[in-house]
Amino acid sequence: MRRSFQIAVLLCVILLGLSLSASGCAGGGEFSVRGPEEDSRLTVCTPLPEEIWVPVIEEFENRTGIWVQVETGSSPELLGQIAAEGGSFCDLVLGVSGENLEACGSLFLPCESGFSSRIQPDYRVPDGLWTPFSVLPVVLIYNSHLVRDNPPAGWDALLNSAWRGRIAFADPAADGASFAALSALRQLFSGEEGAGGEDAALRAFAANLGGRQFTLSSDVIAEVSSGNCYIGVTTEDASLRNMSEGGNIAVVYPREGAAEFCDGMAVVSGCAHEDNARQFLDFVLSDDVQRFLEEVCARRSVLSGLAGEKQEKEADS
Repeated sequence: MRRSFQIAVLLCVILLGLSLSASGCAGGGEFSVRGPEEDSRLTVCTPLPEEIWVPVIEEFENRTGIWVQVETGSSPELLGQIAAEGGSFCDLVLGVSGENLEACGSLFLPCESGFSSRIQPDYRVPDGLWTPFSVLPVVLIYNSHLVRDNPPAGWDALLNSAWRGRIAFADPAADGASFAALSALRQLFSGEEGAGGEDAALRAFAANLGGRQFTLSSDVIAEVSSGNCYIGVTTEDASLRNMSEGGNIAVVYPREGAAEFCDGMAVVSGCAHEDNARQFLDFVLSDDVQRFLEEVCARRSVLSGLAGEKQEKEADS
């Protein structure tokens, strides 16, 4: 990646300088350090936290010899840059929600991985414009220190005025968990609360937000863990990682049923390194990477076989 390569270049410069000094060479000499050849490069853009993408990309570099440059930012920022600059900005998008990738389908090449047949049927993308990366169940969280009585048990808690102004919720245009939560509210409460039930449910939820909406799912966890908000909507993996680090949150799997979404990968139309991007797709859908996502990152695999393994382990525990 860019950082490791820069460090390597710096060491080369220092060692070469020492060598020239020791041999008595002086003045006038010029040298240059060449980077990887163009066919050994790949640029990936991602909104994912570093603890997910750094190990994956480092292992890809080690196995393939391909040098990866990473651009980070929020999903709207990255997709906006791709819309403006196309393939000159990056070759591949990693970890953007499927809904956002679908909405920007004109930016991407149809591109299926060699592992596509192993993807769970519910998560396959018919037109191949993007490839699933991981499955993310959506959960409710609450501050385990502040909420002792009547913690939220289901999606209906988001419509309860008792939580008004105390709900942490990220922008659904940028956050897949928030988008999935809104979809769940519309489906579950359609036809209730009189005419226009689904709209009434969304209006009730909007009122409960009290005019507050956060930028990222990580903001939701921070706000609830700190006590600025009492409950929130986020992803299972981020919640479990926060709990393992001692965060003041508890996780609730809504009693009405789970909501989930896939984040995915897509190859940018007109990119400079399409073959390397396709190689990266295959690598990320390999057993090794999908197991890493489950066992280390608390994400769920999109592969049928590995999903079965996880269910068996949970049943035995």
